[in-house]
Amino acid sequence: MKAYLMNEDELIENRQRLIDAAKEIFNMPAGEIVLDQLKQKSGFNISNFSSDALEMAYREGQRSVVLYIIDLLTDKKVPQTEGE
Repeated sequence: MKAYLMNEDELIENRQRLIDAAKEIFNMPAGEIVLDQLKQKSGFNISNFSSDALEMAYREGQRSVVLYIIDLLTDKKVPQTEGE
């Protein structure tokens, strides 16, 4: 279902499913290897500065994917509201 058609509870549930799936994948040895490789290839730990604006945007785009994965892995459980 498209995100703009979901209510807030559905969005929270989908986000939690994504967080749980990412943790399941990237907390396994194979997932850790893949994440380490993504960090290396994306320039995660180095400056992405370039005098070419398009090159710098490309590098930062790669880096932002790794940041998104790391954000999923460090995200805490979505708290349940009363009555659930």
